[in-house]
Amino acid sequence: MMIYFLISEMEEENHTDTYEVVKATTTLLWRQKMKTYFDCVDIAQTGFITKSHYKQLTSFIKAKYDGLHQQVYDTIDRIFIQILWGEVATRGGDISNNRKVTLTESWAFN
Repeated sequence: MMIYFLISEMEEENHTDTYEVVKATTTLLWRQKMKTYFDCVDIAQTGFITKSHYKQLTSFIKAKYDGLHQQVYDTIDRIFIQILWGEVATRGGDISNNRKVTLTESWAFN
């Protein structure tokens, strides 16, 4: 299994960014961490995660921290729905309400 990291370096002279793609292999520790994360998101332990799982998490967080400014709640939605679901879990693919992502699919970066 391979992961590609995008490394940014700032060139001091002209203040531009250069990027280099670095290839790395996944480790057992990384896979264990991903499984723990996946199991936390898979609330019903169905073996897959969906957009509704992330919506349940945001609802829980909002209820737990009731009374915060609306901008904070909007940020929570953006982080969990747009970033964690829309870009990380689905890897930018189908982000519809019916999409199901399995553990194997969630860590298949190669």
